[in-house]
Amino acid sequence: MHDQKGGASDSKITKKEISRALTGDSKTMIDIAMKIAKLLSKVDVSKTQVRNVFGSLKSIQMSGFNMDKFVLLKPRMHYITSRNKKLDPLGRVVSYSVDIISDSENKEDLFERFCYFFEAILAYHRALQKEIDFE
Repeated sequence: MHDQKGGASDSKITKKEISRALTGDSKTMIDIAMKIAKLLSKVDVSKTQVRNVFGSLKSIQMSGFNMDKFVLLKPRMHYITSRNKKLDPLGRVVSYSVDIISDSENKEDLFERFCYFFEAILAYHRALQKEIDFE
């Protein structure tokens, strides 16, 4: 996972990884968040692009969890990634998370965990951009 060039196992986000991030311990969540942030940085996804998705997520969180609004993030991300393929890793994260949370009995708890997970992705992505800017 720390290979700068990234092997085949580093190039894709799997539903199993997202499930582990949402249901596992905090270390697992942050390790997977870092992997995703690295993928986004490699393809030059801007902080604004990540923050736009995060803004939608925070809006749902701040207005009180609503599964119907949350599920709508999936088609929105599909549209966004169809216009900009660089955002595919982020689209996978959202799509897989919506599926996992929809199928869960503890939707609100997993949604909160997803918000923390996405915030970690955003923070790592920003930190990686700063590192790249100073090289």
